[in-house]
Amino acid sequence: MQSSAGARAFQNARLQKKLKKQADAIISAAASAYGQGRYAESEALCRQIVQAVPDHFDATHLLGLSVQQGGRLEEAQQLLERAIAIDPRSHEAHHNLAAVHLSLQKFEAARACQERAIALKPNFPPALAGLGNALLQMNLPEQAIELYDRAIALKPGYPDALCNRGLAELALGRFDRARQSFERALLFQPRHAEALIGKGVVWIELKHYDQAEAALAAALAIRPGSAKLLAHRGRLNFALSRPEQAAADFDAALALSPKLEVALRGKAEVALSMGNTAQAILACTALLEENPRSAIALALLSSCFANQGEIAAAIEHLDAALAIAPDQPDLIARKIYFLDFLSEADFAVQQAARKSWWDAIGARLPQRKLAPRPLDPGRRIVVGYVAAEFWYHSAAFGLLPVLRHHDHAKFEIVCYSCSPVRDEMTAKFKSLADVWVDAAQLSDDELADRIEADKVDILIDVSGHTTGNRLPVFARKPAPIQVTGFGHATGTGMQTMDYVLADPIFIPESARHLLAEKVYDLPCLITIDPILDVPASELPMLRNGHVTFGVFNRVNKISDEAIRVWSKVMREVVGSKIIIKHTLLDDSLV
Repeated sequence: MQSSAGARAFQNARLQKKLKKQADAIISAAASAYGQGRYAESEALCRQIVQAVPDHFDATHLLGLSVQQGGRLEEAQQLLERAIAIDPRSHEAHHNLAAVHLSLQKFEAARACQERAIALKPNFPPALAGLGNALLQMNLPEQAIELYDRAIALKPGYPDALCNRGLAELALGRFDRARQSFERALLFQPRHAEALIGKGVVWIELKHYDQAEAALAAALAIRPGSAKLLAHRGRLNFALSRPEQAAADFDAALALSPKLEVALRGKAEVALSMGNTAQAILACTALLEENPRSAIALALLSSCFANQGEIAAAIEHLDAALAIAPDQPDLIARKIYFLDFLSEADFAVQQAARKSWWDAIGARLPQRKLAPRPLDPGRRIVVGYVAAEFWYHSAAFGLLPVLRHHDHAKFEIVCYSCSPVRDEMTAKFKSLADVWVDAAQLSDDELADRIEADKVDILIDVSGHTTGNRLPVFARKPAPIQVTGFGHATGTGMQTMDYVLADPIFIPESARHLLAEKVYDLPCLITIDPILDVPASELPMLRNGHVTFGVFNRVNKISDEAIRVWSKVMREVVGSKIIIKHTLLDDSLV
């Protein structure tokens, strides 16, 4: 019996040796197939090995990677955990398991695996970069950058680490440094789609829309079916005032990836701009289902309430968003805008919100140190207007007569146009300017540079805290005297804004101490040219037999208090009627 047992042991040893020899040949073929992207073939070969030799580390490890490439992440996790159980000191297995955890959005588990891989091999660039990726997903961009820098120091031509460092810098608003990281990644790998997308996003943030379009087009040529790419192209189209094209891009992105945050956000924004409140609410709801603490989703939902005239509910949602992201400039600006429509929000409340924008945003921007200018009574004073409203916009009607009556012998007028929209009104403004600057594609720093180079003496903000404003430029103080007025003339809360244009009615004397700016009174703040190209007609009341009142204002400006006043007037004017007209009233939900 002992002889028989010894023979079986000898035969088993020979069989194991034979199987190992066969396994070595098969694993070589499997690795080759994996390297060439033939993942199904690689998986099949690895399964042959583990069936015969269950504790074969290389086969189990490669099987996990092959299954991962097939999108079966939970199975890949189990296989890689099995590989680590076979060889706990494999830094590569820990690193690859971390990548699976990252794909499964198990960020803490991914972090722990990468830290173990680094403990086993401290100078392993993929694990350092992988830990950076986990930290970036955990919203720790500063720490992520430290890890990317360590990986790049060990491997200077590491395009993925360079690209992801760019994404971390983008998250911190360091746009120029992000652009440099993306460009360096593209230097080593010119067809790196993620770096091209990142570069496109940077150019959108810096308002260089032509360059953004080129970068995104190059990325789409490499990845034509990328949902993320289509969504960012939608953002670009929206920034260029092409809402229909933007909507098509967001819809295409969501068809590919129904929960993609950037596409859902864009869908909500474009729906709001096109007056489709119900569609915007659906997109916001989908965003909040994915992330109940999404500040931007709450902010967009606040705009949905505002579109229905529910200003108190809109501000309540904005406050919830600001509790999550207190330093987000867009959120503070929305609140400032909506408070103007809340009847119980007095000057003190409105100015407190403006001050919060200054404290969180404006005060942190570096101010320019302007060279002293010699006083020369003979030279023309340079007046610059910074506006996103040089087109058929309500603010433009009040501003146009002012520009028309400037004395060009004493004043040089420079218009900095900050909107991509162009129409007949734009042409009128352009004809009244001594210098016209298309500033829509200039970043805040570039616009401040241009204003400083133009030696503007008095810089006038037209937009205030409304869409398209360039208040961060005014925070940099590129001109010695800065003024706000016309479009949103209720003060900015900025210490760098010297004056606000008003009149004794618009800002009463009792409220002026609350403003950051000194109030400078005009005889009348709002001046509009008379309409001369429409002939006078018979009064409709003579034809109808009753007075008809008209309200053609935004729905969100029509408060319950306003309706009570109108009702009182109509009761006094017996038989009168009122017409309320606005594009939002075409929305069935409203």
